[in-house]
Amino acid sequence: MKPVSPRRAATRARLIEAAAAAVVEKGFRDTTLDAIAARAGMTKGAIYDNFASKEDLFVAVMSCNPGRLPLPDSPQGSTAEKLAAMAAAVTSDNEADRLQIPLRAEFLLYSLAHPEMRETMHQWLQQGFSAEEEQIRAAFAPGELPMSPEAFVVMMQAMIPGLMYLRSQAPDLVNEKVVAEIFAALAKSGDTHYF
Repeated sequence: MKPVSPRRAATRARLIEAAAAAVVEKGFRDTTLDAIAARAGMTKGAIYDNFASKEDLFVAVMSCNPGRLPLPDSPQGSTAEKLAAMAAAVTSDNEADRLQIPLRAEFLLYSLAHPEMRETMHQWLQQGFSAEEEQIRAAFAPGELPMSPEAFVVMMQAMIPGLMYLRSQAPDLVNEKVVAEIFAALAKSGDTHYF
């Protein structure tokens, strides 16, 4: 693969940033390449010089905004402490996480309606899940969780974006106390351990 020049990389980064902002604001379907180019201060030709299509640009947006889980990065602390830190990250409401909610929703809806995108979605998930499973194995001792790392990652990938979405719509209902209680219950759950 031919190396990308710093100038081209900077152009791609600006286009990806502009596309992400536009999709969050208007949704993928209603976002035009002209609007993305204008937001980036470029021409539509710059988009086609760097991306094969609007879909290709959208995949690049998702690749640059992977929305990784807030997993512990160290085995230090008890299971309850590690899960409490994850709960706190879910309710931190930082800007990057707020952007992930509409981006993930748009990507999922688009891939459901466009079968040709499902393989891309599958590859994106597979890469993320593999990295997160390794992080789980490094952060939790064998027997510390009531399920395998694979199952834990799938559960967290389903649960955390769902909690963030619900919190964005009803923060009074999906509040810090409720989220902390959910993660605390996981720390106490079951006597059967798989890894």
